[in-house]
Amino acid sequence: MEYLSRLTIAEKETLCDIITGAEFKKLFIANEQEFQQMHGGFRAKSLSESFALSIAKAHVNHPFITSWINDFVNDALQTITENISALDEEGATHLYAIANALYGSIFADQVDLYFKLTGETKKESVRLRLDEMLKNLAFEQRRADSSAANLKDMKNENAALCQRIEADKQALQQLSEGKESLEKQLAEAKAKLAEQQARSMDQDDNEEADLELFYDTDSSALPASSDDQTYSLCGIVEDVAGQKWLERYADLHYDRKYHTFYQRDDIPPRFENRSKLYIKDGPNQPDFYGVWSWRAIQNENDPQKDYITTAYQPRLAPIEVYIRKEAATLDDLVASLKKGLSCQLHSLKIMFAIPASKKHYTGILCQKKDLHIDDGRVFIAENCDEIPVYEFPKTNLLRLENGLTFYKEAFAGRPSSFHPLKRPLEIVRSIVAESISWSAYRARGLTRQAHQTTKTLFATLPLDDVTSKIEKKLHCSKAQAETWLTVFRKTAENYIDKTILEDDILRAAVDTDPDLQKRVKEFLQTEWAEENKQQLDEAKKALTALEDKKKAVADELEAAKKSLAEEKAEKQQFVDTIAMKEQVAADVEKEVREKIQKARENAAEFIAQMAFISPLTITQPSEKEEAVKNHSDVAAIMPYHIIPAQKDPTECDENHNWDDVLSAVAMNLEEAGVAEQHQKGLAAFLCAAYIEKQPLFLAGANAIDIVQAFSAAVQAKQHGVLSCRDMYCQQAVAEIGTHDENIVLIQNLLASNWMNHLPEILARKDMFYVATHPYAEDLQVEPQSLYGFMLPLFTEFFVDKKATGGYYDGYFAADFPENKVPSASSKKSSMLVQSPAGHFIKQFPISPLIKNQIKHLFVTMHAIDAGTTADDDFLFAILPLAYALQKIGSLTTAMANSQDRISISSDLKRELQYLLGDF
Repeated sequence: MEYLSRLTIAEKETLCDIITGAEFKKLFIANEQEFQQMHGGFRAKSLSESFALSIAKAHVNHPFITSWINDFVNDALQTITENISALDEEGATHLYAIANALYGSIFADQVDLYFKLTGETKKESVRLRLDEMLKNLAFEQRRADSSAANLKDMKNENAALCQRIEADKQALQQLSEGKESLEKQLAEAKAKLAEQQARSMDQDDNEEADLELFYDTDSSALPASSDDQTYSLCGIVEDVAGQKWLERYADLHYDRKYHTFYQRDDIPPRFENRSKLYIKDGPNQPDFYGVWSWRAIQNENDPQKDYITTAYQPRLAPIEVYIRKEAATLDDLVASLKKGLSCQLHSLKIMFAIPASKKHYTGILCQKKDLHIDDGRVFIAENCDEIPVYEFPKTNLLRLENGLTFYKEAFAGRPSSFHPLKRPLEIVRSIVAESISWSAYRARGLTRQAHQTTKTLFATLPLDDVTSKIEKKLHCSKAQAETWLTVFRKTAENYIDKTILEDDILRAAVDTDPDLQKRVKEFLQTEWAEENKQQLDEAKKALTALEDKKKAVADELEAAKKSLAEEKAEKQQFVDTIAMKEQVAADVEKEVREKIQKARENAAEFIAQMAFISPLTITQPSEKEEAVKNHSDVAAIMPYHIIPAQKDPTECDENHNWDDVLSAVAMNLEEAGVAEQHQKGLAAFLCAAYIEKQPLFLAGANAIDIVQAFSAAVQAKQHGVLSCRDMYCQQAVAEIGTHDENIVLIQNLLASNWMNHLPEILARKDMFYVATHPYAEDLQVEPQSLYGFMLPLFTEFFVDKKATGGYYDGYFAADFPENKVPSASSKKSSMLVQSPAGHFIKQFPISPLIKNQIKHLFVTMHAIDAGTTADDDFLFAILPLAYALQKIGSLTTAMANSQDRISISSDLKRELQYLLGDF
């Protein structure tokens, strides 16, 4: 059949390209004579394939070329037709049969040329479907070729491994020749090992148990085989319009590993072929990487489009791997972390690693609580004593296209060992320091400075408890823990005997040890007297003069006492007068109420009688009466009065920085009945509220004691008290802040009409207001809008004993950095707000104002105390609002739900189970 006549010149040249120069060269070699007649001067064997192709194109209309091409095309078309018929008989659709047959032919990329040669015509829609089928077949072929190439590589690698195994067998044969001599050495080593194992069996058991505590896994968070969602490792990106998206990099499969996602170019970027997802929840700061589950649902209006739903999975935080090739050992790596590394972290879990060999790495796994970030530098936390160590192969690394590296496994699993971050004596010292009781120091009459600087009262130590803590921290036996404690005590005692101590430490040591005090006095008495004889004589003369002056002052004091007695009598007269007027006012008020009631029954009688009521005589108070109003005896009847500072500032301890304030408040909270494990966290929360001037509503037992303990630590007990009794008094509210006080205790707020004037009461923005109420349940019946003014806090979650009232007095020193509030870095602030605690606050049915107030407190807490824990966030930020809003059920459900990770310690969970029930 004549085919070329159907084609244009350009199509004929395209057909020649399809046939290829190699086929034409074979034709010319087989038909040398015809070739010479058509294009003489060249030998067919010497032609290159490209030159042979150009000759064919130039003579495409020559009978020799035309005849051969028609035969070639006829054979190709006949083969395609046979393949189509075979596929039709197998049950395939006709269009699929055409696509499959064309894909295996020379017309795979020239479908239009094929239909022109056959004389067939197809609709545009059919042609588009045919093109899409051919692209899918090409993609499947590329994937099959890739699999075949991988299989070939695996075979080559297997062959290489077989060679290595053979070499290892030969090496093993050589090693076995020295077996007899080694067996003797092994027997001796086994005997020694058995002896060592007998001694350290307990220690090994403890170490295994400790390793289990650091086990990094959460099987319940992994996708189940029945789950129809896709779990993807995504990074948050922001486009030029400011819209934030999830960039999909890898998918988490049922094998617990991440697999790189490749978007196909031959099909639309929808459904499972999406590389970008909509962000609905979870963190939203750019460059944050996490795991989101998602599914694509067919759009009801347009089946070709999809609808995407996503959900953040905080329990599946991916492990970012940061490799430090310049660090030779783990000690070098840890040292660089202590100094601070300049790097950007993208996930909540980081594996800092060093190369152990060409194919293996050694790394330390750090959680968010193990690190803190300051000015773009990453530091290891001060309260971190040890860190888990992992050994992993190079194949466990997942390298993304953007250069970031992640751990291929969803979880790191069980660590191989621990790496200590502190020396044993440093850990022992911290445990001993934490175990010394402040109550024991107060009983001995010592100051807070002595308590903070010495902590040498070993007689008050609970030794069994300290020993068990050392045993756990150092992963050693009980005997070894006791040895370390003994070494520390001897070191401390020897240090006290030296002369290199600072004065305040020496005074504390002398005051607490009578024997040492006696030795010091005997040693210094004689020498001091000889060196200071002249000063002693002068001091005696000065003493005589002081005795004379003392006598004169005593006479003046006697006269002052008589004058004071007269003033007290006069004051009592004023008090009696005021009491009488108060009674008269109460009687008048009672009579007016009765008259009003009667007036409702008979208005005419009310008007007639009111005309005969004598007006109350009002006299202008004298200057002495005005003075009485401010006296302590009169303060009890005033709606607002001041509790003055109880001590002279020279008798109080100075707070030079926020660490001093936190320490002082925590000590006072112990006396206020707060449980030991919550003292530091509550202190940070109260200080943050004091800094932000955020009003609080403290409900439950010891509420007033906690306010008094706080005011004692920062203002030597000076604070204002507003008693919301009787009717609202504008004059009392106007007095707030006029006495140099900046802490105000509000009492009886709920049971009065003062609640309607709450905005006026809280008008001073430079005051720290704390309202108290004895019953926590009453706050649950108040309007939710109350918490836009005052954040709730319930003492039943952290008070475990009665208050003693013996509070330490302190004040802000002259060098205290005024108006310099600690602040977290912007990145750290963002991470805190986007943490599980910050994320859950978003779910409360409260206004944005309240949410922002909590977030500010949240960030300030972490800024002033880097040791603030997730338990503190939960106890002071989440739980109070959930309790006040009656959302405890939702809270416990979220804690048990794998989708909402609210992580608290097992100890706090056990405490809350007594109050909230099981969850």
